[in-house]
Amino acid sequence: RTAQDVDKAAEKVTQAIRRGELTPTEGSTMMNLLESRSRVMERGQLESRLEKLEENMAANKMRPRQ
Repeated sequence: RTAQDVDKAAEKVTQAIRRGELTPTEGSTMMNLLESRSRVMERGQLESRLEKLEENMAANKMRPRQ
């Protein structure tokens, strides 16, 4: 899943509230879940980026200087 997927889901929740398919309380609960999911995804992406940076730094230390 991507941030765009979460954004689309949030829009669907908003539309469902407008149509009366979800109460505002239910919508709020759903939005909180989506926000939590978004934070988990962001944290995973940051961890992945950090690992790559660390690998690159380690590889550069092993390479002889010219």
